[in-house]
Amino acid sequence: MDAQDARRHVIEAGLSNDLQIAFYNVAEATAADGELMFSRGVSRDLAKSVTCRTYASLVLQLCHLVNIADAAGNEGWEVLFFSGGRATSQTFRSLIGERLIARGWRRAGFTVTTKGIITTYEDGEFQVPYSRMPILAALMYLMLETVGFVEIDKILSNMLKNPARKKFIGKTANSLSARLYDYLGAHLRPVQEQAKFEQIVSFLKAETDGDEVEIDDAMILGFWQTQIQSIENKDFRQYRSALRAFVAFAQAIESGRSKIAVAHPAAIGEDRAAGEISPDILPEDLELEDDWKSPLIELDSEPASAIRFLNQQERKDLALIMDWGPLALAWPLSLLRHETFGFTQSRLTQAARAGASGAEISLIASCADTENFTTRIARISELHSRILETLKASAWILRQEHRKQKAENDDDRVIGNQDMEARRAFKKLNRQGFSEDILGVPELVAGHRTGATAMLRLRDQVDQWCNKAQSLDDAPPGLGKLFENDTMCFRDEFNRLYGESS
Repeated sequence: MDAQDARRHVIEAGLSNDLQIAFYNVAEATAADGELMFSRGVSRDLAKSVTCRTYASLVLQLCHLVNIADAAGNEGWEVLFFSGGRATSQTFRSLIGERLIARGWRRAGFTVTTKGIITTYEDGEFQVPYSRMPILAALMYLMLETVGFVEIDKILSNMLKNPARKKFIGKTANSLSARLYDYLGAHLRPVQEQAKFEQIVSFLKAETDGDEVEIDDAMILGFWQTQIQSIENKDFRQYRSALRAFVAFAQAIESGRSKIAVAHPAAIGEDRAAGEISPDILPEDLELEDDWKSPLIELDSEPASAIRFLNQQERKDLALIMDWGPLALAWPLSLLRHETFGFTQSRLTQAARAGASGAEISLIASCADTENFTTRIARISELHSRILETLKASAWILRQEHRKQKAENDDDRVIGNQDMEARRAFKKLNRQGFSEDILGVPELVAGHRTGATAMLRLRDQVDQWCNKAQSLDDAPPGLGKLFENDTMCFRDEFNRLYGESS
């Protein structure tokens, strides 16, 4: 997909179901003739303004339009917005014109021009163009869906008691914006996270020049290097922060793809300008129902939590591989950089905060003692072997329980008929929940049964990651050269970030 598609998917993923429904209701609202009340372009622009939280100027214009509507007739501002006609510039021009022909302005201070309506207040002027009225009407619909009619009518009624001052209209707009902001706080991705995603989208657009986007390890490193060149940008000073942002960004894209495919089936097509989505992404999207869930979560939950399948160091070494799931397999080099050079940068940050000497900072920044990629992969491979031993020990316990109950054994998937090997693994393991006295304790046996299932998924994930990471050595330039190149790259960036001149 291109960067614009990525942005749309990310935004969609950040919406609550209620807000998503509200946008849908506005987009699908129909006029009296059965046609859509708002054009697709208007609905799309409204969604962009609200989700990016750039709606303040729209709310201000909306309040001035309500004042205009109230002054143009006795029926109230609602008539202009709920006339039943399609929301076009010409429709609003005609509606206001017809009301003025019938009754004229209820109060002075309004001037009709070819472009819109100018309101002359005691403290200044304000113009609402006809071209803006369709999206302002769509915003009104959305706010009625989200904030609610009673609250909005109360605020606007109070404004219309004193409509002669521009400043007062502005205060009302601030009040309405605050109500919408409060609603979005519970129904939309936080501002800071969305801002980070926008920085990623901007980088992808610049790198690909609008072409298809394929995020890889090199692109993530390039993003970090680009971002730290800006003194003002503090969001991505840490490589780990940049990488985590990309992980969250990719996960949001996947979630947004699924939401769009389900909630907007009518928006499938090749016309990107109309907000349509290329149909070639649908087969992949519709397979997202079984999203990745870290096995560590299940191991932390009852009944498995009563068994110590992993120690703290093992859990720490496995955390990212499990949390990122498929992304850990897609970006194995980035994960290696996170755990090696990312750790070195954490040490640099702590040293700098502690006021360490320039010599100490330089020594750390040299990356001389940074764990290399080969050693890291070997450590995870060794951990994979220990996981297998733990699985055998757990399977032995379940085998004994099955035999005790004369039940059919269903754990040959782990050890087959090699009882002796499994018993040997059990005897060697000195951890909570791996002792003879747990046999006959239903809660602990249930913990092994649930935990073994999670450990099998964990084993498979580690096995796949090790294969992916090791494959980096099979392709030029190989792990050794990759680490050598990265050492030069990170050393240069660290010296620039933490050196005496920084």
